[in-house]
Amino acid sequence: MKKNKRKDKKIDKKTYKKKDSKWKDRLETFLGYFLMIDIPVFLVSLVLAIFMKDFLWQQIFLNLTIGSFGFIVIFGAIALIQNKAKSVNGNIFQKLFGSILALMFTLVVLSSLLTAISLYQDKTEYTNGEFKTVVGVAKNVTYSSPKHDPKDYLWKFEIKGKTFTIENMAITDDEYEQHYKGKKLSVTYLPESGYVIDLTLAEEEQ
Repeated sequence: MKKNKRKDKKIDKKTYKKKDSKWKDRLETFLGYFLMIDIPVFLVSLVLAIFMKDFLWQQIFLNLTIGSFGFIVIFGAIALIQNKAKSVNGNIFQKLFGSILALMFTLVVLSSLLTAISLYQDKTEYTNGEFKTVVGVAKNVTYSSPKHDPKDYLWKFEIKGKTFTIENMAITDDEYEQHYKGKKLSVTYLPESGYVIDLTLAEEEQ
């Protein structure tokens, strides 16, 4: 009886290993094919984002570049999770780091792709100059800090419950504090994406 149980356990382990191996092979095949598509998309989007002169299309391709690069990082993180380290501690750290990396870049991919879609939906309005304008005091202001630039620049803010993003205007945090903070702003923007086309002080503040 004991011998039979041992044999059954060995068979179960072998069956599990075979199934696990097949699953890994399928995953690797899928990731390989996806990367064959994703890497060219990344390179083409990057080139178009650099050389495209039209603001709207430049932003669309920039977000596609970020999204496709995010996919590459996610696949690398998945490979890291699947690969076993030599030590137990190394294996735990590897899986934990890979999981955090995959989660972070999943959010990046979702955000960039949704932004690209909303910008594309603004295509007609942008071409026809059909912008919207809102007047109010900015709230929940956030800044971005580009690489190789010590200054912080105005990036996002809210007016009347709507979030706006600035990409084509370089307003430093010092400029914002001195000239715009606490004052009513007139913001011209694209309706779907909330990308700011122009930002000035409202007439009563001038």
